[in-house]
Amino acid sequence: MTELEQYKKAYATLMGRVDRAISKMEETSARYLAQGLAEIMASEELKAALEEAEEIFLAEDPEDA
Repeated sequence: MTELEQYKKAYATLMGRVDRAISKMEETSARYLAQGLAEIMASEELKAALEEAEEIFLAEDPEDA
């Protein structure tokens, strides 16, 4: 496996796990609205981080050049 393939696999793994965490946080916050505000804010921050990382990753992918 090349270094680029390793990075892609690591990124895909990270993205999947963070996405699952966000989903769980959103489900929990929907059940416990008063307690869920911090979770909503955290999930939005995680989503933004994933989107930013994806933009950077895709912009610098040498296979797309």
